[in-house]
Amino acid sequence: MHLLNRNSIRCYLLTASLAALLGLPASLLAQTLSDTPWTEYFGSSSGPHIGWGRTSRVQNNKTRQVRKILQRGDDIVLGDVLGLGSAENEAAVAQFMNSIEADGGQSFKQQVLDRAMTFNQTQIDVGATDQVLYWQFGNEITSVKYTLNLRSWAGQPVQPAKPSDPFVIPYYAEYYLAPAVQAIREAEIVTGIDNLVLLGSIGNASSPPRREFLNELLNYELVGTYAGEFAGLRVADIIDLIDIHYLIAKDTHVENARGRPIRHLQGSYELALNEIFDPWVDTGIVGGLFSTEEVGRKAATGGYGASKAMVVAARFLHWWGANGLSSDQARSLLFGTNLGPSDISADLAMQTLLSFLGAVPLVEIPDAIVPPANDWEGYLFESVDDNNKRVGFIIPSWSDIENGTFTSFEIDAAGWPGRISAEVIVYGVGASSNSNASVNRQNNVLTITVPTPITAQKGRPPSIVILLQRN
Repeated sequence: MHLLNRNSIRCYLLTASLAALLGLPASLLAQTLSDTPWTEYFGSSSGPHIGWGRTSRVQNNKTRQVRKILQRGDDIVLGDVLGLGSAENEAAVAQFMNSIEADGGQSFKQQVLDRAMTFNQTQIDVGATDQVLYWQFGNEITSVKYTLNLRSWAGQPVQPAKPSDPFVIPYYAEYYLAPAVQAIREAEIVTGIDNLVLLGSIGNASSPPRREFLNELLNYELVGTYAGEFAGLRVADIIDLIDIHYLIAKDTHVENARGRPIRHLQGSYELALNEIFDPWVDTGIVGGLFSTEEVGRKAATGGYGASKAMVVAARFLHWWGANGLSSDQARSLLFGTNLGPSDISADLAMQTLLSFLGAVPLVEIPDAIVPPANDWEGYLFESVDDNNKRVGFIIPSWSDIENGTFTSFEIDAAGWPGRISAEVIVYGVGASSNSNASVNRQNNVLTITVPTPITAQKGRPPSIVILLQRN
């Protein structure tokens, strides 16, 4: 594994004795604390972010744009880097594959080397050598376009075309990924700057066949056709990080023993993430797991960007904390932050969290929110810098929840005395609402009551954010 050269963040687990020593409530036991602000884990995959993230993904890879983002202080994900990219154009795919065969990949490797040297020199010029360039080779390599266009070039039957086609794997790995990584490593030797490689994104990773494709790809043993030094290594051995798209906020499925999807299984998104994390990241074979697209164009333009963004934030903050992941190992980039109505955009929702919490570390208070029904999830986080502030999320477990209406919900506040105020924000489809809720405390349980009933519509459920302030 190519070792990460970022400053690792210190994570530790509170034991009962340590909690008692520090005077912390029992509800904080067995929770992972990080000294890194939550904003370090997020970024934008399209459009701007102001303060709530520190990673930008760019597509055109122009030196001027890279310089500007570095000067802003962001890390950069370089998407669609030369070569196959998204493999959307049949003629372009054929031209690339033929050029690799024509000169053994030398021209392509020189292109990547030149680009890496230029960008690394830009880092040096602007004093940004502590920031990281992540090189994403391939975008949604599980797409039907990869299947169609690579099969067409190879003279193989293209119908019925299917996504996540294992036929793609050796061509992607030998012709595209391995030569590119070889060039990246050469640039590192010359400049002394680490360039981290993301395994070209796995689209719609909520689907079990996409994750099976990823596992097969990571296990693929390279022949070294156009990068001889990698012969005998697995794809997993030459990359730094795995990159997925659209797992965390979808109706994610895992399969039963018969290979059939299990629907409406609570926590299925965690099981799906663990399918990737456990064998590859937790073992130290691969350095981390990024998701460089969540929310998406369709949700954003359909007026659902804010709601989706809160599902992404709540679930990832929970899962990252549960696994003790640093921001070197885990990031989530939101796609479509600048799309759709501005008053219910993903950007606005993330800005609201930032305005209330600030860029601070968070700790999760486990099992503190009682969801209004079985098909909802609750998450509660506290600012490590200011324990008078907590933010809660009540989000739908899946899109086809039962229709319902509710006006109140309960939050465990054991170990958190004092007068509490609550602002409740409901992000629905095409609309949002803010209200100052009434708070009643009884036996260390807060009952939060909103003045207007919250309606959950099947197929279009809202996400609810509770901003709790102790006075």
